[in-house]
Amino acid sequence: MNKGHHKTDNRSLGSKIALRRWLLDKMGITDDVRVLDTCAGAGLVWSAMEEHCTIKRWTRTDIKPRKDAKLTLRMEAAVAIRSLPIHEFNVVDIDPYGEPFDAYRALLLRIRKPTAVFLTHGQQSLRVLSSISHSTLEAIGLPTAWVGPIRGMTGMLDYVKDLCLSQTWSYADVKHAGMIYHRTGGCDVHYYGFALEPYPEPVTPISPLTQKRSVTV
Repeated sequence: MNKGHHKTDNRSLGSKIALRRWLLDKMGITDDVRVLDTCAGAGLVWSAMEEHCTIKRWTRTDIKPRKDAKLTLRMEAAVAIRSLPIHEFNVVDIDPYGEPFDAYRALLLRIRKPTAVFLTHGQQSLRVLSSISHSTLEAIGLPTAWVGPIRGMTGMLDYVKDLCLSQTWSYADVKHAGMIYHRTGGCDVHYYGFALEPYPEPVTPISPLTQKRSVTV
């Protein structure tokens, strides 16, 4: 699990369920859900989702499986996404107590069909880049020496987060997107839901710092 928000976040269970219900309904896949649930914890989110959709496959992984969470593979989210057959899932849930971007980048490299993706990003209210991993900073072309307090640069952490999310368009179109914000346990927590439709052919990733886009209105 990455640095950042290390406490369980079950106080926001209702918001997590609402976001998942909304996106699965938008995508029309509520009757055939095959979910890879990384950072599954005790499985509360998708246990609750069973009341709202038909889950035909539920694969759980977590770096520290709970004692009451049976059949959970002991794997980090990024390792699970790189190792398991992603094409067999139409939902991927990345719900860590920190930053999800290592795992999200691994997923973007592998998805080949429409997929519902859920991300949780928790960041400390002190506004420190320690909630972003070295590998994530390297992937978006920023120096790892930036890790640490950034007082006086209150927008920098949001800038880094936006760069990470902007990599999505190198790999997939975003058909639907939703976000819920919570302040919980002294942390700012964002919950994202994306309906991703990968491009027919993978593209060569471009650094967000140099990427140019054309926009059709």
